[in-house]
Amino acid sequence: MRTLTLLMALMLGLLTVPGEENSSLAKKNGYVINLDRAEKLEKMTYSSLFSKAGIIVLEDTDESLLGKVDKLEVCDNNLYVLEKGRGLFLFNKQGKFIKMIGRQGKGPGEYIDPDDISIDRENKKIYVLDSQTQNVLKYSGNGTFESSFKLENKGTRSTFIQPFKNALYTNLYTFDKSGKRFLLSKVDVTNGKRISFQFEASQYNKGWNELFSTNQHTFISAPTGNPKFMQIFMDTIFEITPKGIKPYITLQSKKLVTKEYLETLIAENDMSKSTRVSKICDRLMKTDKIYNVFDYWQYFGKFLPKN
Repeated sequence: MRTLTLLMALMLGLLTVPGEENSSLAKKNGYVINLDRAEKLEKMTYSSLFSKAGIIVLEDTDESLLGKVDKLEVCDNNLYVLEKGRGLFLFNKQGKFIKMIGRQGKGPGEYIDPDDISIDRENKKIYVLDSQTQNVLKYSGNGTFESSFKLENKGTRSTFIQPFKNALYTNLYTFDKSGKRFLLSKVDVTNGKRISFQFEASQYNKGWNELFSTNQHTFISAPTGNPKFMQIFMDTIFEITPKGIKPYITLQSKKLVTKEYLETLIAENDMSKSTRVSKICDRLMKTDKIYNVFDYWQYFGKFLPKN
């Protein structure tokens, strides 16, 4: 819940620098926010961000009983609820269970390990990524299977997807560490071929491109506006627009993790083991270093919106 508060503040542009007008932050290269100079609030209530709130109780049936909710997407009167490793469930906004979209299997419209979902709001389509097979399945808004394709992977793997303007964007992990390791790829939705690659890890993510940490959410989308892209050690959130990808918000602080500091931690650990990656993250959490936009709030608290 605390993560949501900061992300909502970021998306609404509520983080400001004292003594400067909001318009001065709107640079050609996006907004620049200096967290060290931001006014800090010890407490922020959701009522200061939202005019009202409600509770939706999801209907429990033999088919729709959920163990957990890994991701929730909303479109029109529909709620799309993903439970990773199990499937995608369709409810209406009153919480009534409608149907299960697809199911586990190897046939048309079926998946083995559904790991992410995303909505093409312009065309009212639902995309599901099967992480095990690297297949992407497309369904209509009411859950009818339409088509599927396999992601083109040449020593790469994806765990998150984002449809936008008749294309699909994915995060990217590259197994070969000797060459360039890109973080984002644009995919042709007709055949799964990768059209372009962006954000080399050494330049944009302080060299980090580890498979075991790709459960960090990489795309931020909303019912309106363009989707955003980020990764765990990025200081900048990027906006995906019809004209290309551009910086949206850049965070500045003396406490941000540096590439040199991260390289030291990597050199001290065997990165082929998932437990080592977890240990690095645990160590970072115990320091005063700041990394991952989802965690920035933990050090700086909530920030004061300027009137």
